[in-house]
Amino acid sequence: MKARNLVYIGVVLLFSTAALHAQSGVEMKRFNVEGVAFDYPTKWTLKDESSAGAQEVILSRSESDAQLKVTIYRRRLSTPEKIADAHKQFVDPYVELNVRTFQQMGANPRRSPAATTVSGVNAEGVKIAAVLSGEPGAVLIYWVVLGERLVVFTFFGPDAALKQAAPLLDTVRESMLIVQPPTAKPPK
Repeated sequence: MKARNLVYIGVVLLFSTAALHAQSGVEMKRFNVEGVAFDYPTKWTLKDESSAGAQEVILSRSESDAQLKVTIYRRRLSTPEKIADAHKQFVDPYVELNVRTFQQMGANPRRSPAATTVSGVNAEGVKIAAVLSGEPGAVLIYWVVLGERLVVFTFFGPDAALKQAAPLLDTVRESMLIVQPPTAKPPK
């Protein structure tokens, strides 16, 4: 029953995002690797930097200073304790790293809470805003657990570029689908 519900949700998401993109006239590609799938505009270049610990892709384009990094940790988070532990191990240090990076660049970063949804699920986040070389910019970091996996979105760049690239973030987060691999049955 659970698998059938996941398939149903996947089909609904696929058709609803396909209909939306058909109306907007934007050509799309589909990333679909190891149970992680999402749509993105063809004008954006996808670079896969996955490792043993996480699937990680970066979306960029030469005409934009904005980038979107999507990180999906491979470790399964099946209990509230595991989720809290992953937050302490991955999210908190990652946010602090981004704050320190701005500081090392001579900026005075300001942190504020942020929120969004990913595939209809509420995602927490933080906006780290700073001014570099007279130009305001930000790093938006959102995190959510989908399919028992921690998903982290990092959307960064100058404010003007982020505003122009917002449809990219919206497309990826609205079409995100994570399917758990079937559990192996023990041999008889």
